[in-house]
Order: sequence, then structure tokens, then C-alpha cells
Amino acid sequence: MNTSFESSNTQNGYGFQFCYDAIVDNKQAAIDLHGVIEKRSKIVFLTIVYAAGIVFKLVLAKLIFKKYFPVTSKPRIGLNWSRFAGRLRDFDSEIEIYDYYYSQFSLQQIELFKGVTLSSIFKLFLATKCSKLDQNSYRDNIFYKFACCAEFRMYQKLIHELQPQQVVVAGLNDRHTFYLSEICRQNSISYTLVQHGCLFAINNPKLCSVDEFVYCYEFSLPFLKHYISEVERVKLTYLPIQPKSLSMVTQEDGIPSIAFACMPTNPQANISLIDELLETINERYRIIVYPHPRESLNIYQKSYSKNDRVMISQDKYKNVELVVTRISTIGIDFDRIGLPVVFVNLERSNTDYLMTGRYQVVKDGAELRTYLMNEFATLVKGQ
Repeated sequence: MNTSFESSNTQNGYGFQFCYDAIVDNKQAAIDLHGVIEKRSKIVFLTIVYAAGIVFKLVLAKLIFKKYFPVTSKPRIGLNWSRFAGRLRDFDSEIEIYDYYYSQFSLQQIELFKGVTLSSIFKLFLATKCSKLDQNSYRDNIFYKFACCAEFRMYQKLIHELQPQQVVVAGLNDRHTFYLSEICRQNSISYTLVQHGCLFAINNPKLCSVDEFVYCYEFSLPFLKHYISEVERVKLTYLPIQPKSLSMVTQEDGIPSIAFACMPTNPQANISLIDELLETINERYRIIVYPHPRESLNIYQKSYSKNDRVMISQDKYKNVELVVTRISTIGIDFDRIGLPVVFVNLERSNTDYLMTGRYQVVKDGAELRTYLMNEFATLVKGQ
């Protein structure tokens, strides 16, 4: 372990430059894959807010935590930045998990930045290039780069403090996965990646270095080459989704329902499909909308606040008659408990489970309507 959390090669930007290029390239590949169009001006504004939020945390951390108290080292830690901490608990029920949410400003979130200095961030910032400003429509700008540098330093500091022998995360090819892969590589720490969603066939992706990959679906294995470098040397561990992790409950009011599970990319596509279901499904049925964990409930509450046929819920109900989703893996989980599921592959994605041929897949809302009229006539209006 390095004596300073600012290790020499990342201080000069060599390791972080690869992380930053991978973050920007892979995010752009995902946007292209899903056909999402993002306005450059909106993205720049969001990244300014993102960077400003981190500066605010840095200032508060310096004011609140004036004295530095060393923490006890941990042999194994889990790092979580989404709502998938349950997957880390499935892997190790005793693991100590550190949560980081960039949009939250709790005392715990501020404390993560204690000991991180602006000077250390700017050293990394000045050594890292924004190399795709002209051809890339995503967040390759100085504000996003600053925020990424700050997060990287925060993770460096945390791992230097805790001195773990193993770091476990639930991620795929997002920015945190690459930060931690590089930091663990520099410090000879074992790095374990736990799968929490489906895998896509991505063109020319930047690959992440891991020591162990914990997979939950066997059909995902052929797709690892799109995410992980040197797959042949990686330890593969099978850990299926545990039924308790699905947190399914039973509706008590007796209203017949179907469910729609959203995807975080292009919320308007989710709304269009929900509208299609409202037009197609008999009015005695309620439509339960499950926002993706990375989405805000407000998107759908605002759209359907005056429609009492639509219920927005984070609870997953097991006594629904049908589940419709775009390409959310929650459909697989419902299929496993015997519920009929229809996937709407709007983006024509080459996704691991859709390539198996075992699930019902339609290509758009019109095809979904035809399928429901033919296979679920009792649910359809006028039938």
C-alpha cells in the first residue's frame, strides 16, 4: 500500500487518463446503443451542477472535520453508489458497505471527502486531457472532468485509510467501476465485480480489469468480453439472484393489475409504452409502474397524477397478471416465479438474455398491442 493516497502515477495522470477516456467512450457507446439524444447545453449545465456539488462537499468537509482521526483497516469492503447494495450482501452478508451518492449532502456523504484537497484534484485535472470535445456529445467537458478527478481522489483516500485486501462493488462499466479498478490495481488489492443487471454487446468498449466477477445469469458469460479485460484469467463465481432480494409483496386490495418495469435511458419511451398499455388494456385493470432504481418517481408521478388507473410503486407485486418491460432484468426475476413477461426491445439491443430465445420479445408498441390481443385477449379492451 502506498504511503500517500496520491500515488505517483495517478498524480501525473497516467492511470486516471485511461479511466476518464473509458468513462466517456463507454457512456457514449451506451447512448448510441439506446438511441438517446442528449442536448449538449443541458449536459453542460448538469455537469456544472455536479461539479459545484462536489466543491460544496469539499468545503463543508474541511469546515466540519477539522481534525483527522484515522479509521480501522478492513480486510474486505463493499463500495456502493446505486441501489444494489443487496447484491453485495448476497455475496457477503457481513461485508461493511460504504455508500456514495453524489446528489446527497448528508453528513456521511460529506465525510467521504475529508482529507481530499483541491490541490490534489487540480494536479490530476491538469494532467488529464479532454480529448473528445469535438466528436463526443456526452460529458467530456472541464466540469465533468473536475468532478471525476474529485471522485477518484475521494476513493483513493478512502481505500488508503481502510487498507482493504479486497474491494467488492456491484457495477458494470460505469465511472466508479473504472476508478476502483485502477486504484486497486495500483495498490495490489483484489477487485471483485458483482453483476447486477444485463450485459450488452458493445462495439469497441474500453475494458475493465478485475480479479473476480460474480455473475447472476449463466447466459451473461459470453458477453463478458465486452466488459472485462483478460476474461480467461478472471475468477468466475456464480451467485444467482436470491428470492429475498426481489422484495416482492402481495396486493391486498384485489384490483387486477399488470406491471410495467421502466428503464433509466429515455424515460419518454417508457411513458409512450405505458400510454400504449392504457389504450389497449381493459379499464378494469390497473397498471403498476416500477421506475428503475436510478430514476426519480417524480417523472411518472407528474405524468400520471390525474390517472387513477396508474400506480407508481417501488414495491414489486407478485400477484399481477402480466409484466411488460423494455429490457429490464426485473422481467427475468418475474419469469422465474412463473409470471408471464413481455420484453419490448425498442433499441434492438443485443442483450445477453434476449439472445437466448427463451423470452417473449416484441419490437415496439404496435407489436406489443398485437401480441396482447392475440395472447392475452381477456386483458384487452372490447374483448
